[in-house]
Amino acid sequence: MVMITEDIPALVMFLDPGNMAIQLPNTPEGPGVMARLAREIENSARKLAEMLELKHGLVAGKHHLTDPSWFSDSGAGSDEARM
Repeated sequence: MVMITEDIPALVMFLDPGNMAIQLPNTPEGPGVMARLAREIENSARKLAEMLELKHGLVAGKHHLTDPSWFSDSGAGSDEARM
């Protein structure tokens, strides 16, 4: 998550070769819409991670994503991206 302004959060995914940002919708329902989207992404990502860990014999939480140097080219390892 990054803050575009003090009142406008955005979900940013640092991908290689491009990045994707999803900004809070500018409507009264915007915060609820963004919260639901974030929860849906969270649930889907958790399910994918569990399936991959089981299928490939990975130990949960013990893989290259725990190594900050893995993100060196994309900028995803920056403190701003982890907020």
